[in-house]
Amino acid sequence: MIANLKLNTATSFRSLSKSFKIMTQYNSSKINHAPTHTTIINWIHKIGLFQLNRKKEVGNDWILILDHSIQIGKEMVFVVFGLREKNMTFDKPLGFQDLEIIRELSREKWTGEDIQEILLEIKKELGNVLYAISDGAGILKKGLRLSKIKHSYDITHKIAIIIKHFYGKDKTFIDFTHQMTMSKKTLSFTDLAFLLPPKLRGKSRFSNIGPITNWGINILNCLDKPPDLLDKKLIPKISEKFGWIKQYRNLILELSRLNKVICSIQKIIKSNGLSKKTKTDCIKVMEDIENFENGIIFKNLLTEYFDQHLKLIKRKSILCCSDIIESAFGKYKNYISHNPLACVTNLILCIAAFTSKFELNEIKQCMEEYTINDVKEWTMKNIKKTMFQKRKECFI
Repeated sequence: MIANLKLNTATSFRSLSKSFKIMTQYNSSKINHAPTHTTIINWIHKIGLFQLNRKKEVGNDWILILDHSIQIGKEMVFVVFGLREKNMTFDKPLGFQDLEIIRELSREKWTGEDIQEILLEIKKELGNVLYAISDGAGILKKGLRLSKIKHSYDITHKIAIIIKHFYGKDKTFIDFTHQMTMSKKTLSFTDLAFLLPPKLRGKSRFSNIGPITNWGINILNCLDKPPDLLDKKLIPKISEKFGWIKQYRNLILELSRLNKVICSIQKIIKSNGLSKKTKTDCIKVMEDIENFENGIIFKNLLTEYFDQHLKLIKRKSILCCSDIIESAFGKYKNYISHNPLACVTNLILCIAAFTSKFELNEIKQCMEEYTINDVKEWTMKNIKKTMFQKRKECFI
């Protein structure tokens, strides 16, 4: 139960230990002692190692999801999830328990040839790989090409590239986001702080335009409200500090329409996969943006993406979303977010542990078969000295 709580919530190891300790005070069972945070970490390590080492089915319909991530320092984690096409229902987005962890490796530097070597090992171990889903990272694309595995390009990243194609150098969009940034800087410690715009990030502003458009629409609505519905003291200040946004009304309305279409398309594709039917559904959704230039460009480029995938990967339905692996990295980074020297440690085994179904027999087998020494052995083989260890050696 405790391991399940940890892997399915954002509770820290120490908080979980203390919470369970409080619970035992009101529990009539014979459990008198709560596990320490170190014990819980050890359990997660064992579950992750068990999932990583367990023998996978051999089949001719494997689908891979792969990505790499970097934390503070030079180490990069490369993760490969897998699932059988026969187990895909294409009626909901993927969850962690739909997946098997295939590989989890850490190195200072990765090349396309390194990825190729690992993928060839995976093919030999699992059988036939139908295709693999990833973002557009060069070394991943090269590794897939060299290992002759068809590449399904993640739709979220594809849409972000399309958006960047016509807004990345658009002067009006650049000026608008610049004004948003300046407003956030100048109004953070004023009585208008409750109207601050969202934080803008470099690449992600194109992969998630929702916060930008929603804020713009809300500010426009605020400026258009009758004076008697607002605090009279704030009306002049709001007009003065946010009046500039009116000149971007057309851009904001355009982005809002585009964002609604993107959300609808992602819901269709991420839940049901890409097929001739879902392609038709998406094209119908995109009819709502055919009356402005960027909308037409968006429709043409995304339709081209659909056609290329359906031609390349000749399956009834195609998985083309790698959100699940992004989510795994996000959860892992949350686990180490309070560590000022956050880097790659053996806690990356939690990514493998996410795929556990937490069945009683499985957990029992895991705890009986694996020891702390097994975890230490895996760590010595796969994880180099952490930044904390290097710091300790220098300071002591």
